[in-house]
Amino acid sequence: MPDMDGYVLMQQVRALPPEQNGLVLAEVLVQAITTLLRSDP
Repeated sequence: MPDMDGYVLMQQVRALPPEQNGLVLAEVLVQAITTLLRSDP
């Protein structure tokens, strides 16, 4: 994603309408990234 950083991506995901599960997807992304960062040696 050369044209945006993670914060912009999260704003766009959170802005998705409920029928596209924007808030749920945002939480899943945050948890996945957190897990990856914590498991990185």
